[in-house]
Amino acid sequence: MKPFKRGESFRYTFKNPLPGRFKLHMDQGKERASTKEGALLIKDISPKGMRFRTEYTLPVDRLDFEMEIHFELMDQQITMAGRPIWRKGAGKDIYYGFTSVEDAETEELIIETLKSYSKKDKKKQ
Repeated sequence: MKPFKRGESFRYTFKNPLPGRFKLHMDQGKERASTKEGALLIKDISPKGMRFRTEYTLPVDRLDFEMEIHFELMDQQITMAGRPIWRKGAGKDIYYGFTSVEDAETEELIIETLKSYSKKDKKKQ
């Protein structure tokens, strides 16, 4: 596994992990198969990726699939597509690093939504 360096402008860490759901989409010749949905908890997020926890073992060394993650933040439904690039832990506490495919619209939505969330979170303190 190669070391991964973040080149992002910011990363937001949640005090309480944010729940989400995911599906894997795998290429099988001309067909595309999908898994059932699985649950995950988002620990931190940036416009281009996230760190999450799940009890499922996901492939990090295969390129023949795409992962689709869905979550809600500040009443915004957000979907990120990409793939896990690293895995740490074991059992029910497996953490993954996820990098998304380039999508300027989703990245901007995440930035604006995180700004609003951060302001709301600071007011609670």
